[in-house]
Amino acid sequence: MRSPSPAAQRRLLIAVVVLAVLQGGALASVETDDAYTVLRYAKNLVDHGELTYNLGERICALTSPLHALLVAALYRLTGGLILVNKALGLACTLAAALALALPLRRQPVALLVALALFAASPFVLFWTFGGLETPLLAALLTALAAFAVADLRVPPDHPGRAAIPFALGGLAIATRLDASTFVVPLLLGLALRQRSGPAPWRRLPLALVAAAAPPLAWLAFADRYYGHLLPTSFYVKTPRLEPLWVLANTTHMMELVLVSGLAFVYGAAFVLAAARPSARAAWRDHFRERAWLYAGLVGAVAYGLVAATTHLFYAFRLFVPILGPAALLAADLVARIIDADAPAPAPAPASEFAPGPASRVFCSLAAVVLALQLLSFIHILPPGGNLEGARSGEMRVLGVADANQWARRFAEPADTIRRHWQAQPASARRPARIHTFAVGALAFALPEALVYEEHVRYRHACRPSLGELAAASDYVCVLSPALEEPELGLDRMTLLFEAEGWLAGSPRHYRVYFNPHPGPPILPPRIDGACEVTAPAP
Repeated sequence: MRSPSPAAQRRLLIAVVVLAVLQGGALASVETDDAYTVLRYAKNLVDHGELTYNLGERICALTSPLHALLVAALYRLTGGLILVNKALGLACTLAAALALALPLRRQPVALLVALALFAASPFVLFWTFGGLETPLLAALLTALAAFAVADLRVPPDHPGRAAIPFALGGLAIATRLDASTFVVPLLLGLALRQRSGPAPWRRLPLALVAAAAPPLAWLAFADRYYGHLLPTSFYVKTPRLEPLWVLANTTHMMELVLVSGLAFVYGAAFVLAAARPSARAAWRDHFRERAWLYAGLVGAVAYGLVAATTHLFYAFRLFVPILGPAALLAADLVARIIDADAPAPAPAPASEFAPGPASRVFCSLAAVVLALQLLSFIHILPPGGNLEGARSGEMRVLGVADANQWARRFAEPADTIRRHWQAQPASARRPARIHTFAVGALAFALPEALVYEEHVRYRHACRPSLGELAAASDYVCVLSPALEEPELGLDRMTLLFEAEGWLAGSPRHYRVYFNPHPGPPILPPRIDGACEVTAPAP
């Protein structure tokens, strides 16, 4: 069996690019309701000088501070939000692909494997345009891994060289605090490795400052501005250690390893190692030199055991940012096995397993990974598809088309509510109060309203019931049928808007009710405040 020709490798690279472009074109219009939360924070910061969801209420429901600040800066410069945010996501994914390519530029087959695993993934491309922090975090973590493994032609004892991956790690944690589960073990390994090098006192202090400064700066700001360090999602969706929950998350992560193609790459490397001593030596060198990067993956997997299928982590959102480092690790192993591969001196007996040149095996495997990515893309795209890409998770009967449709539908009653509220005498004195189940699109379309969803209404010492909150609201949004409907007192309200659609395989009714006699507001403007009034349930 001959090694793949340069022409064959070029054709495969073209296939990677074409598949990525086709998927990107189909997914460029993706809308996720949560993305509008970030946009609302960014808009309020620029337009009103408040990094808040509701004006006047210093509650941090923001899980991605660095992303929100970047979007705000771009909004200030361009005046755009939605398209600018999508452009930022695309730029970050391209940067992550470039970070993958640089350390593998002299290993074309390994580069093909890495790009097939990452750049052609429909889950990476879905979140590229999904509007959340995922592509930014993916770019930072992939660049961190690439800078750490690549020869940057900077002396290894140069303080600036040592600080680069640490600075990227600090920015990653400032992007999403739970990125620390990947970053901290990785940087600890790097710090230990650098401590054993020449003149560590010159390199480590600057590196540690570079890592600590971004997250500590944010935490200090959050404590002073909001009065709490962690976003409300930490309290609303606290990780759980329940056995069945951990089992479900474990299954979900195993499915990701399979559908992403990582299982096939490592499986082929294992088979080659079983057949050839040179491949076994490549495995040993790979794990010895990249142990610190695997430590980061272990940290991310450990967090995944308690969080992988948490609400709104669909389409492998929690793990897309570490697909870049995982692809780089897999490609590094592939490159080592190919380098160690040597032609056998004589044909192997027919009874023995004798694969062809490793480069040929992995080039063929890259084509298999591309086929897997295409199947996943076909699986997630249509109405009634499976946006999870797996048999576990909350979006198993919801496709990209459905997600887009519902994100737009959630914003549909905005004009109706605005016109209706302007006709109410109370509109001259205060903004409308809206009780809802969805945090993003409707609130973004009504920037002047006070909107309360699970994450935004959380308070440490004020826990009114849903009925009490509805009674104090002017408008109540419901996705019917819903378990909480009986306690909302909807029979005392007027139906203002209704739309019907299919969600998760069943018909649902999106309804907005007007409360003609709302009680006084209950929630305090800060997370640690006491309830302003105690309103009886309707």
